[in-house]
Amino acid sequence: MNLFFSRFYAFTLVFLSFVCQVTNAQELLLQKYLKDYNSSLYNNPDETKTFAEYFVRNSTDKSELIEAYILLANANYFGGKYNEALDNAAKANTEAIIENNTELIKESEFVLNKIYQRYNLLDFSEKYLLNNSSDENSILLANQYFYKGDYSNALKILTEKKSLNIEEQITLSKIYLKNHLYNKAFHLLSQLERKQNIGNYFKARIYLLLGEYYFDKRSNTEAVSYYQKGLLYAKKINHSDFYD
Repeated sequence: MNLFFSRFYAFTLVFLSFVCQVTNAQELLLQKYLKDYNSSLYNNPDETKTFAEYFVRNSTDKSELIEAYILLANANYFGGKYNEALDNAAKANTEAIIENNTELIKESEFVLNKIYQRYNLLDFSEKYLLNNSSDENSILLANQYFYKGDYSNALKILTEKKSLNIEEQITLSKIYLKNHLYNKAFHLLSQLERKQNIGNYFKARIYLLLGEYYFDKRSNTEAVSYYQKGLLYAKKINHSDFYD
């Protein structure tokens, strides 16, 4: 019983600390998580989901409510729960349109189209990308080409960028593999593997891609080892439908 209460107390302190930090923050909730690659969003999306659901229930400000729905959509997305993520993102988008909040319309549409691509609903994401060709959407455009099997144009999109974030680098390594540029894929994945402050979601993707690299190189022992590491990290975030 004492152990239970000590754990409950610790969780309560963390939760209250989180609430205070976010309540006092002047920036969007999204910025706190999406730019921190070692945040709970990428390490424990279920935990972030709990926090986001709290704000959905308790937000009195419309903008905060929309941000909470987008954060919830991201938590479900990175946890592999795409149906729930789609529902959350659609609610955020509807509310943002009603409020005529340009920034949050853009944020919610970005998440929506990531989910459309996962479901291979490329016609929907195609319409979005025709009207939104900004640098921020380059990851969506690269994935659009990738899911169409146009690996050359997918590669061109990301290699022409001056700098890439973690997700873009992982996607680039995936495209290198599909273009049979194995040395470049291995070099980039090896660099990413050595990074310390990235969450379990990204570690899972890196190890699974290294498994794919070794499988393509017919090094089956190494391939199995890296696939196992990738699945271990996928289990840590309760991602039962992990794929690339």
